[in-house]
Amino acid sequence: MTQRLRRVGAAQAGFNLATMARVGLQSPMVWVDVEPRTQSPWSTSADNNNAVIDGVIARYQAAGVRAGIYSYNKAWKAITGAPVLPGVPTWVPVGHTSGAEAAATCAVASYAGSRPWLTQWTDDVRDYDLTCPGVTGRAARGNILTTDGIGGNATWRALGAGTGTYTPPVRGFMGTLFAST
Repeated sequence: MTQRLRRVGAAQAGFNLATMARVGLQSPMVWVDVEPRTQSPWSTSADNNNAVIDGVIARYQAAGVRAGIYSYNKAWKAITGAPVLPGVPTWVPVGHTSGAEAAATCAVASYAGSRPWLTQWTDDVRDYDLTCPGVTGRAARGNILTTDGIGGNATWRALGAGTGTYTPPVRGFMGTLFAST
């Protein structure tokens, strides 16, 4: 059963990679959302859920794309049983709080055992994301967020991505990503 579920996870990641390729989205990293969902709920078995997550991460890695986990303590524990995943980046939402609280979260181990790469907080109107100290990198060259059609790195930075400022939706991006084949 575990191997079959790993293949399911790998197939899901493969579909995502194919969709990204179809629309010309090149990214060195993706974030796997591990949160409760009502329309497509996780299994009640942590072992089964971990097999799917392992398959997803393995497929992205095989394609040369790093995969991180977006979750929060309560969800991570309920869905996975709280395994430690050394070396897997985490993005940690801290809820209705402040940028200072999000920054403080950067200094402690996350739900998966390592220090977060990103934290997120909300003010009931917007979500804000903060890149934790020590995390470096930039948007992939040639992806839809950095091409001349959107405005290049100047626009990426002006959008506030990862700086703790509000990042508005990029006009036309979702329509391009989910356009019919």
